[in-house]
Amino acid sequence: MSKRRFLIILALVAAFALCVPLDAKITPLLAKVLASSATVSIAGNSVLSHVSKCDQDSRSLPRMLADDIRRPVLDLSFPGQSIEEEATLAMASLRNRKIRTVVFPISLFELVDWDTEPVRIYVLSRLIGPKLHAAGLTERAASAGRFSGESHHTEAAFDYNGQHYPDYAHVKAAYFDQEKALMPCPENDGTDVKFITALYHHDYVEYPILRDDMGLISSLGKEAIRLRKSLRFVILPIDYELLEKLDDPSATLLRARVAELTAALGADGLEVIDLSASVPNGAFADRWCACGHLLAPGRAEVARRIAQHLSNSAPAIAAE
Repeated sequence: MSKRRFLIILALVAAFALCVPLDAKITPLLAKVLASSATVSIAGNSVLSHVSKCDQDSRSLPRMLADDIRRPVLDLSFPGQSIEEEATLAMASLRNRKIRTVVFPISLFELVDWDTEPVRIYVLSRLIGPKLHAAGLTERAASAGRFSGESHHTEAAFDYNGQHYPDYAHVKAAYFDQEKALMPCPENDGTDVKFITALYHHDYVEYPILRDDMGLISSLGKEAIRLRKSLRFVILPIDYELLEKLDDPSATLLRARVAELTAALGADGLEVIDLSASVPNGAFADRWCACGHLLAPGRAEVARRIAQHLSNSAPAIAAE
């Protein structure tokens, strides 16, 4: 995308904002994309930015990646970033002529929800990536909550093994706060085994991967190919060891799901870096939240492996 066209889009977005307030997180990041001279960008959720109170190395994962490849990396991450928001930021990056490589991390639990973004985010996504797969306007309008910004179904109340658990907001207050308060350094696996087991099952395997999410990823990959840019999908680490210690079948189901995912993306000609089994249990942070947060050694390992892939198979980066 030319700078002129990008400015036109931002002007349209600004005009839209006169009627509907824009998202305070996405809009500044789009401005960063426009102004950036970096050749590599990365977007994603809190797995990228989280730093444990126990870490001696306080660098984020994007900062570690930048240090490993010895060049600036445009960090477009923020906590709670949805797959649709990430795709919007990745699409904006692909349209920046200076950015040659876009890293697209995937937390597996993101793929079991189709975003219920507010209307302003939906319109913004369509402006930035009109060719990206998305539920149609009519379909969204007809589906309750599609424009409301309501919680995803993985954030709703749920039952597991005869025990009822509240929605995500109340889970944070009833369970997360207690786990945080009790967590020592070095971190352990958490205290409430029944809750942790239930949460992993709920977030990772209770629901199937949605076709809409796969369609979004596939359409983004096709746009990268059309624009002759390098787009790397990275499947982020999963704490299989913890699931096996919990004696829960989720580990086996997850391994099969990851294999199916990598095969499906590969069949579309997309480049996938599968790091789902790359980090041991002891390198995960906040293990009780089923969110994939990493301690410094875990972040360093993920950054190292991404950097290795970029170096080995991206001559455009090596030559810059």
